[in-house]
Amino acid sequence: MLSFRKLDWLTVGPVAVALLGALFLGGSSAVPPFRTLLAEAIVFLAFAIVVLRRGLSVPGWAARMLVLLPMLVAFVQLMPVPPAIWRIASGGGAVAQGLELAGVSGWRPLTLDVEATVRSVLFMFTCVATFLSVLVLDRRERLGLVAAFILTALCSLLLAAAQKLTGSSSFYLFDGAVRGTFTGLFGNRNHHGDFLVMATAATVGMSLLTPDTRMRAILYGIAGLFAAAAIATMSRSAILLLVFAVAAILLMNLRVHRRAALLVGGGGLVALMLLFLSPVAQTALSRFGTEGGPLNRLVIWRESMVAVSEFLPMGGGLGTFPELYASIEQLDLVSPYFVNQAHNDLLQLLVEGGVIGGLVALALVVIVIWQIWLALRSGPDGALARLAAVCLAIPLLHSLVDYPLRTIALGVAAAMFAGMLFPSRDRATEDSPSPVVNWPLRAMPALIAAVLLCLTLQTGMAGLLLQRGDAERALQIMPYSSEAMTQIAVAQLGTDGDPQIAIAQAGYAVQLDPLDSTAWAMLSVARRGIDGEGGASDAALLQGAALGWRNRLVQALVFDRAVATGSADLAAQSADALLRQGVRSDLVISQIDALMVDEGFRNALAERLAVGPRWSNDFIGQLKTDDPRLAAAHLDLLTRLASKRGDTSGAILLPYARRTIAEGHASLLLQAWRTLHPDMGDDPSRGIVDGGFERLGKTEQPFGWLMHRDSAIAMEIRPADGGQELHVESYATDPTLVVSQLTLLPTGRYEIDYSTQGNARFQVRVNCIGGGARPVRGGVTDAQASGRVLFNVPVTRCQGQQIQFLLLPSPDTPVTGSLDRVAILPAS
Repeated sequence: MLSFRKLDWLTVGPVAVALLGALFLGGSSAVPPFRTLLAEAIVFLAFAIVVLRRGLSVPGWAARMLVLLPMLVAFVQLMPVPPAIWRIASGGGAVAQGLELAGVSGWRPLTLDVEATVRSVLFMFTCVATFLSVLVLDRRERLGLVAAFILTALCSLLLAAAQKLTGSSSFYLFDGAVRGTFTGLFGNRNHHGDFLVMATAATVGMSLLTPDTRMRAILYGIAGLFAAAAIATMSRSAILLLVFAVAAILLMNLRVHRRAALLVGGGGLVALMLLFLSPVAQTALSRFGTEGGPLNRLVIWRESMVAVSEFLPMGGGLGTFPELYASIEQLDLVSPYFVNQAHNDLLQLLVEGGVIGGLVALALVVIVIWQIWLALRSGPDGALARLAAVCLAIPLLHSLVDYPLRTIALGVAAAMFAGMLFPSRDRATEDSPSPVVNWPLRAMPALIAAVLLCLTLQTGMAGLLLQRGDAERALQIMPYSSEAMTQIAVAQLGTDGDPQIAIAQAGYAVQLDPLDSTAWAMLSVARRGIDGEGGASDAALLQGAALGWRNRLVQALVFDRAVATGSADLAAQSADALLRQGVRSDLVISQIDALMVDEGFRNALAERLAVGPRWSNDFIGQLKTDDPRLAAAHLDLLTRLASKRGDTSGAILLPYARRTIAEGHASLLLQAWRTLHPDMGDDPSRGIVDGGFERLGKTEQPFGWLMHRDSAIAMEIRPADGGQELHVESYATDPTLVVSQLTLLPTGRYEIDYSTQGNARFQVRVNCIGGGARPVRGGVTDAQASGRVLFNVPVTRCQGQQIQFLLLPSPDTPVTGSLDRVAILPAS
């Protein structure tokens, strides 16, 4: 049985506490300032204690490179360089123009955001300190850390169970976590899945290290529990990595622990098969058929490559990816969802660190692979290294499509396992004499740890004060905080503020962080208040706008300025940027009406609408119909939009149709329809209910069919008798709307004829639009093989009608059949 007695707890204890602190506090890439301060401070304190007690031991060139290469990146990023160098590093685009506009002419660091890079470097040194701390521990002490890791995973599992069972927000540690998901100590299920897979591998590896049969059985059960929980996270990456992890740790130990590995492997294979047959696993596996995640990542990777080329050769600086990505993001990709990571660590290091960052990342990966290879070749004494190799490989592999190593929790855990790849202190000293205690050499790394601790306290306290809105004190603590300067500039532009102070603080902010578009906006507003419009004010505003479409304040200022100056293209683009993010929707749309009479603006707006942003339907649905001059402009806009889309089906009229009918202006809708359908002649009834279901390859609405999708019903347009029919297969247990159509029938009596096949039975409803959704008399019926509905269109409050076909349930499940030959005729 594994025994942890007689451990040097004064040495291994602080390291274990640092690991627990990182896991319990740092399970997200967006950890609040106070938790970040605590997690990093504990790690640096533990490192200082360890080196004072044991000294610093970095065996071999590989371990030294793992320490020195990250330091090289930090040194290159933060070292001040002359203008000739940082001008090249700034990319030569909008950022270079911003530095010139800000008046930066002397030496400055290569990073474009000093504050963000300092925070990233501290996180990186947190991992380095953990790595160095583990190097000086002996084998039993390292096993103790693995045991602490497994126990923490059990705590995370219990917390995740409470989250899933209760759904209460009280059990989630991070605001961004999706309620009802299985996240445990982490901010999202993917990183929790990684943690559980690492725990599975660690537990299986520990079972191979103990000769005690009872303990081994307990560890097998815990490993199975972790595996089931990893599947329950519904994370696709966790499922793939789980199979890899279990197979890898068994294969790596097959040569030296053949009997145990075969027994565990056979049992594990049976257990995994049973797990994958469970309903939870089937639900998780079904997510592999969805395309949202991979497609989104492909777009992010493509745009990130643009950022790489823009900021070669030096990159924008560690921690600057969100700002760099926003500066090159296409307007058509803007949405309420913010891209804060590249979902590929190598690619993100290229964006942030340039050529040096990419080469360092590749070198680190090669060194780790080399150490894993050495672990494979080692004998029984290398079992712990093989365990660590698998646990380290899990987040490394996931980093190709996500960002697990950018969380403090998994970053520190990975650093711990990386340290275990190297010989433990007891083995490392077998072939070498005992080192002589050199207190000056022990004090030096401890002093470095103290400096890092002070920097952590500085950045953490400044972050806390900024979170509370106390920018003045934050700037006193952290004089290079561009975020604090920007907040002060915002405050000084209030009623009791001083514009001169705002100009000074915003000016300092853009010198430290030329990517801060809010600071540029504040500089523009302050200068406009003193110097008036135009000149330096507009230059600062345009510089902020050039840094991307994401900053809502900047785009609102640009839109207002464009409206005031009549800049059609700029107004259309900034309005699109705001509406895509759901900002100032009503105000923006009302201001757009003031520009609608301008032909150039209508053309620019049609360009933006043609790409199909989410706000297009809401916007078209709010077009006013009570002003004849605007009505003509709206019709021209819709015509231009249809032309740019290459779509004359009339689908763009649906939101416009409902408003015009409701406001009693159906004639405007008829005019729009005739404009888009010149081939239909003057009689819109020719395009109303024709049973064709599709025209020009697209369903039509209005004056054509709109299909209503339902998860219980499969619908398909099929060829039939020289035309088309709607084929349905349904498991629905209630009447379900499948297709509908808008009509503009004049007052009179009508009939709807249709035919069906199979056991499909339909119910037809005809409702008035514009005077309330009251049914037209005689508008409800159902039929087996054919149907005929008689209804009246009254004189008042029924300018438009909606014809609905509802599929009825049947005792003979499933319902299979078709709808065809729909026609509307005057009743005889």
